[in-house]
Amino acid sequence: MLTNLAGHSLDISMIHWNFQGCGATHRDVLGPYYLHGVPYQRLVCSGGPYLLVTGTVRDTTCSVITGATLEVWQADSSGHYFMDTRRLNFCRGKVITDPQGRYSFITIMPGKYGWGWYTRPAHVHFRVTAPGRRTLVTQMYFSGDSSLGVHDPCGFCGSENPSQVAEPRAPSGDEGSYTVGGTSYTISEVAEWDIVLN
Repeated sequence: MLTNLAGHSLDISMIHWNFQGCGATHRDVLGPYYLHGVPYQRLVCSGGPYLLVTGTVRDTTCSVITGATLEVWQADSSGHYFMDTRRLNFCRGKVITDPQGRYSFITIMPGKYGWGWYTRPAHVHFRVTAPGRRTLVTQMYFSGDSSLGVHDPCGFCGSENPSQVAEPRAPSGDEGSYTVGGTSYTISEVAEWDIVLN
C-alpha cells in the first residue's frame, strides 16, 4: 500500500492485477457425485472441527462478479460421498457472492479416499455459474497433502496446479466464529481461495 501526493492510499496489488489481468481458474473433473438441486446453505458438512472457506469471484479483467452461484460438494471426514439429499448432513451446499464478489461457507476437512493402491488428496468440488460467464467446474485442494500432483491417482485431475491449492491457516479476529441460522460455530482453520471466471 502506497500513499500518493493527495494523501490517498493506493492498493499496489490491485494495480498489478489490472495491468496483468487475472488468469482464469483451472478447470477440473466434475466427478461422479455431482447432484442438481442442492439447497442454498452455508453449512456444507457438519461435525467439526470447522473449516471456513472464503474468497472472491472475479472475471479475467479482475472485476468482481456479484451474484455468482457456487455449488459445493465433498466427501465427509471418512472419505464418503452421500447422494441422498434427505440426509441431514450430506456435505453439499450452494452460496451466492455478495456485492463485493465475496463468498463464504463452513465445512469440515474432507477425508481422503482410495483409488486402487493410492488415495486422492483431500478436495472440495466447485461448480460456479454467473450470467454471461462460462460455467466453471473445478476442485480446491490443500497444501501439505502427500497425495498432491504426481502422487494423485487421478492423472487427469488438477491437483498439480498451485492455483488450485489453498493454504489453511488459523483464524484471526472475527473469523473465529461463524453464524449460520442463528447458530454460532467455532472455526479451527480458514482456507482463502479466489476464483476467476471466463
